[in-house]
Amino acid sequence: MKNDVEVNINLDPQGHHLLLLEEVNHMSCDFLTAIGFDGSQLRGAAPRTGRKRYQLTVRQSNERVDAIKDATTTGQMFYVTQGQHLNSNELFEARAKGKREKEIKALEATKETALKFSKEAEAARAIIEKKGQLTEENANSFLAPELAVLATWKLGKPAKGKKEDLSKMIWATRHHKRHW
Repeated sequence: MKNDVEVNINLDPQGHHLLLLEEVNHMSCDFLTAIGFDGSQLRGAAPRTGRKRYQLTVRQSNERVDAIKDATTTGQMFYVTQGQHLNSNELFEARAKGKREKEIKALEATKETALKFSKEAEAARAIIEKKGQLTEENANSFLAPELAVLATWKLGKPAKGKKEDLSKMIWATRHHKRHW
């Protein structure tokens, strides 16, 4: 029931009957009060349902598939389907959609990592083109941030430290983990 006199038959098929019972109850309680009894003790009201209580979704709609995908418990699934039979197509679509979303997240993480490695490689190439390969003879010409970029590129993980430590890390790794 939406308010005191309006009933939505789709949401509450018993609503009209409940309103009639409530009206009869009020008349009977008023009669008891009129003849000297406390009729308010027996007064009852039909239960009211809010407009947003039920999530109505149309069968074969994206909203219903999303709601089924997000349902993790039996109660949530009952709430989504409103106790009706579940269409197997909707269930398969919901599971496939969830699987695709997980794969998309994994691919985006892989893409982000690849872009990060690409930027590191470009920065290292620029330093090598500008100053040449790091050797013991030209080690003094490299600045600490440049050595940190080269060490990060060679090790494949962030490298920090003093200039001498970074040079030793670079010389200790003979082969690049990532190729040009």
